[in-house]
Amino acid sequence: MSRQQQRSKTSMTPTQFTTWSFFIAMMFLVMNGNQSSHSSSNTMFVSAFSTTKPIPVHSLHTTNTQLFVNQQQGDLAQEAQELLAKAQKLREEINAATEDAPAATATATVATTTTTTTLQKKQSKWSVNYDNDNVDNDDDTQQSTTYRLYLDIGREEGTWMDPRWGASGRRIEGTLDVCFSSSPATKEITDRMVTDNQMGASSPCFTLQAAKWARLKGGFDEMGVVTEQQVGGGYRVDGSSSNMRNSQTLRFYVTVKGIQDGDVSIPEGRLYFSLPCFVKQQQSSTSNGPPQIMLSSKEGIISVRQIGWHTGWRREESRILGVFRAVPIEKAQRVDGY
Repeated sequence: MSRQQQRSKTSMTPTQFTTWSFFIAMMFLVMNGNQSSHSSSNTMFVSAFSTTKPIPVHSLHTTNTQLFVNQQQGDLAQEAQELLAKAQKLREEINAATEDAPAATATATVATTTTTTTLQKKQSKWSVNYDNDNVDNDDDTQQSTTYRLYLDIGREEGTWMDPRWGASGRRIEGTLDVCFSSSPATKEITDRMVTDNQMGASSPCFTLQAAKWARLKGGFDEMGVVTEQQVGGGYRVDGSSSNMRNSQTLRFYVTVKGIQDGDVSIPEGRLYFSLPCFVKQQQSSTSNGPPQIMLSSKEGIISVRQIGWHTGWRREESRILGVFRAVPIEKAQRVDGY
């Protein structure tokens, strides 16, 4: 084949050129159309108020988040207003309560006083006036002459008790409430008082009121007291002096039912007590009124009367059983709680 034939065979005719040009143009248009279509799919239009400006997707998410935040802020503001209203109401209630505090305090004081009075009348089985409505425990005179005796029973130096009594060192501790009344003692009570230790002039004998029970070992034990209408014994003041503040001796006795604890015991019968005191108003032997006394805070002596030979002949003698202290009942109740 000649070169001219080959060139004519490989060359493009005008018709073919036009066809290929149209095909290439169409392909270009198709490709541009797909690109435009793909880019426009990533754009959204919001037509709530205006359709002239497209809003991208990320802008729509930002708008939704802002709306949610605004709603939350509105809820928090409303809750804050509600809390503020509650706080204002609470403040008003507190102010009203503060204004009514004096009246409430007065009412509480009256209630406390009433309760205290009731407790004083019937405090416990250890009290002087327990289950005895005939005795007025609110009487100031009686309160001022009521004492709590703190007993400490055990072997003391110089005692005439049996050598085996209290040899182990064991002791019995407890309390007993007594009241020095203004009622004159009967002849029977007066005759029971010890007279061999009497020195100088003495006051008349008066009745001693006592609790029905002595409280021992912190309340874990007890000892009965023999009383008749709260009368548990008698008392008098020994010694005379022209000085109203001169120390004298108070002597009294209480009848008990006794108790045993190892080698230490409190015998059944009368316990005799002696303690220094101060007389506020001097009494003569012919005076009918009780002496106005103030008991010493020092230790006093507790003794019993038993038959022995320690005085040189066989007779009834006093033997030391222990010691005690006397504390005004008001102070003792505050400290002990009963």
